[in-house]
Amino acid sequence: MNKKQVAVGDLRTGMYVVELDRPWIGTPFAFQGFPLTSQEQIESLKAYCKVVFVDPEREHWTPE
Repeated sequence: MNKKQVAVGDLRTGMYVVELDRPWIGTPFAFQGFPLTSQEQIESLKAYCKVVFVDPEREHWTPE
């Protein structure tokens, strides 16, 4: 897997989050790895993290 660090302010729908900058326990995210499908998910990540790691190979472009 080729993971890339991304600041939460730069996240967009379609990206696939594979790792947080903190343990998954204590966050509202049930799965260790998920696609971003809404702006609400991004806002939630902003409340818990400064950066996340995404897998560019699993990214799916979606029109804004």
